[in-house]
Amino acid sequence: MVIAAPWWGRRNDRSGFQRNLTIALAVVGVAYLLHALVADLIQLAVLRAVLGFARGGVLPALYSIVSLLSPVERRGGIMAIASSLTVLGNMIGPMMGGMIAGTFGITATFLANGALLLLTSLLISRQLRLGALDSHGGT
Repeated sequence: MVIAAPWWGRRNDRSGFQRNLTIALAVVGVAYLLHALVADLIQLAVLRAVLGFARGGVLPALYSIVSLLSPVERRGGIMAIASSLTVLGNMIGPMMGGMIAGTFGITATFLANGALLLLTSLLISRQLRLGALDSHGGT
């Protein structure tokens, strides 16, 4: 993620935050789905590298969109809420994943996570086609 973030940042400047967020979420979703099919350590290592590269594009684009859509006078508070929700997600996600894995098996965790990320990517893409994000000053 650390290596990929500068690349994603340059790409955000060229291609737009919303488009890159859609792409990054889709790649992360596919990578998680493919985790369910891993048969050896080499496959896992490659998928983890792809996952880290794609995840490096999610937060910069997400925070940029939140910043662009926020009124200037409320931007600091809104960014603080977004950051807090990111931390909350990082706490709840593993617990939910553990519950899913304990109930349905580890494969179900990857499938559920991948499906949710692909759905999120699709919803963001749909919003872009409708122009909802672009009409608020986004790129």
